[in-house]
Amino acid sequence: MTTYLIAAGLIFGVATLWVGIQHAYRRFAWRHPEFGPAREAFGCGMACTCDDPCEKQKQRIRNRNKTSNSI
Repeated sequence: MTTYLIAAGLIFGVATLWVGIQHAYRRFAWRHPEFGPAREAFGCGMACTCDDPCEKQKQRIRNRNKTSNSI
């Protein structure tokens, strides 16, 4: 039973630490806009296996940029 509680506590601690690191990273990016926007670890723009949604999102961004530049 102690091993179970230690494992559960360790998993919770690692997850909490990761959320804290992400928060600190976003706060740093918000305070220093000269370095560009914060990049997320997952999602469009990364080498993921979801080929269709990422391509549709990239195409929407390209189309939006083309129309806004031509106006």
